Amino acid sequence: MARVHPQVRVVDTVIDLRRVDSSVLPGERESKLVAGDPVGHWPLLHPLVQGDLTVRVCVVGAESTGKSTLVRALANAYNTHEVGEFGRDYTVAKKSAGTNDRWTTDDFVRIAQEQQRLEDIAAIGAGPLFFCDTDAMTTALWHERYQGHSSSAVDAIGHSRRYDLFVLCDIDIPWEQDEIRLGAETRSAMHARFIDVLSHDRDEPWVHVSGTVDQRMATVAGAIENLNFLQANAIFDWRRQHLH
Repeated sequence: MARVHPQVRVVDTVIDLRRVDSSVLPGERESKLVAGDPVGHWPLLHPLVQGDLTVRVCVVGAESTGKSTLVRALANAYNTHEVGEFGRDYTVAKKSAGTNDRWTTDDFVRIAQEQQRLEDIAAIGAGPLFFCDTDAMTTALWHERYQGHSSSAVDAIGHSRRYDLFVLCDIDIPWEQDEIRLGAETRSAMHARFIDVLSHDRDEPWVHVSGTVDQRMATVAGAIENLNFLQANAIFDWRRQHLH
């Protein structure tokens, strides 16, 4: 409400969005339609509300595991938005500046914060599903790899945000070297680290995808269907309001 109407002072927070009667919806009839079938009446929602309610699926994994390809394919298939990996752009910029051999914790804090900021911008006006190419948790794991130890500051950013579903890409596709990747030997170690963190440090559901892009997409689609993310009671679950 505060973002839709910045000129007013919000004095209370409504948790059950199905009972909201405000200008973010055209009227009472439309409000009831959205409450019963939010996905079917998604265009009636204000773009900011769409960004808040969209089911966020985060694709993670080691280097050269097909994350970006999968995110792009999923976004196209579901006709929705995606957000790319800011850390890669940041690394390319450091390489161009000749500082790619000098990393500090501040670099990773900046990457983690900007990744989340760009994600929130891209989520505005997204469809019922929204796909993210990595997250701040991933940034924290790369801090471990580059710096040799974890960072409480970067870890805190990663844990400040939860996702409806994590998708971990397997290392079963051929390695492709580029100008910034560390090496094929790092890929196996990072993959194992992702499995460990998703299994023991995070409580969100996650799936491990392998095979072709189509096979990976089918696994993701099956997980989304099995978890009933797109049902009205799931979309409007008050606990999801604290996810993002």
